[in-house]
Amino acid sequence: MKKAILSAVVCLSLGTALGQQDPQYSNFMFDKLSVNPGYAGMSGMYCGTVMYRNQWLGFDGAPKTMLLNLDGSISAIRGGAGLTLYNDKLGFETNNIVRLAYSYHLPLGPGKLGIGASLGLASKAFDASWDPIDPASTDQSIPGVADRQGAFDANFGLYWKHATGNTYGGISMTHLNGASLDDIYVDIARHFWLMAGHTHFFNGSLWGISGDFITKSDFASTQFDVAVRGWYNKMFYAGVSYRHKDAIFPMAGVKKQLPSPQGSCSKMFITGGLAYDITLSNIKDYSSGSIDVFVKFCFQPCLNPKVPKPVDVRFLGS
Repeated sequence: MKKAILSAVVCLSLGTALGQQDPQYSNFMFDKLSVNPGYAGMSGMYCGTVMYRNQWLGFDGAPKTMLLNLDGSISAIRGGAGLTLYNDKLGFETNNIVRLAYSYHLPLGPGKLGIGASLGLASKAFDASWDPIDPASTDQSIPGVADRQGAFDANFGLYWKHATGNTYGGISMTHLNGASLDDIYVDIARHFWLMAGHTHFFNGSLWGISGDFITKSDFASTQFDVAVRGWYNKMFYAGVSYRHKDAIFPMAGVKKQLPSPQGSCSKMFITGGLAYDITLSNIKDYSSGSIDVFVKFCFQPCLNPKVPKPVDVRFLGS
């Protein structure tokens, strides 16, 4: 039964009219680059993030997604650059994306705006064998063994962050060109994303609270997540998130500053977290939920202040 249900879900993604949905993480507040290239370098640090999601535990061939984000601020290009790699497997279907991102940073109000674009390659592959009832009447639009195709992928985004780093917002679109993989009868659907969040630490207290929101739409269906987390000592957090009509998921994590190399004023941070999805849809009768984990490492180098050139007093007033 589980295999039959999973196969039905997969088959819904095969029609060219339906396109495909991008994967989304329960720890979405730690994955901004893959959905919004405007985020690249906006933290002012060099960061690497690894995320893993194992969805619908209990299904054979259930979705498993790996993501790597790398980004950093580069003053020479007046912005930031980033790299996104992800691999998504669902039954006999495999999706891969490679993207390079650039974000131009400029002051805007009490914060900074990143105007970004990313270019790359998106590919889909099927490795399946079919056993039709009547081999003479097989549907040629159903992918066969080891069918694979890739296409150029373009994305655009705007990302704004307050100077304190406690408030952010972004709007973006992925798969702008809406590529068609004609050989395997699949269209890559355009996705529209909107995100926002705020963190507040109470004066004179070790406690704080964060609220984060994200929504995505492929113009055929729309999904949104909202999360609330409590912080202690700016190090530990725990909270809960809700995905509309799909799941509720408790989450917890830790952020820690690592010791700097001796004699260095640079800073290093590591953040890790776990979310467990409790399924609310009918799939709950067949799955025990989903697991979502991540690790993020950031390095903030010392910024050497510019020392003004000494002025020769003999030329003062000349």
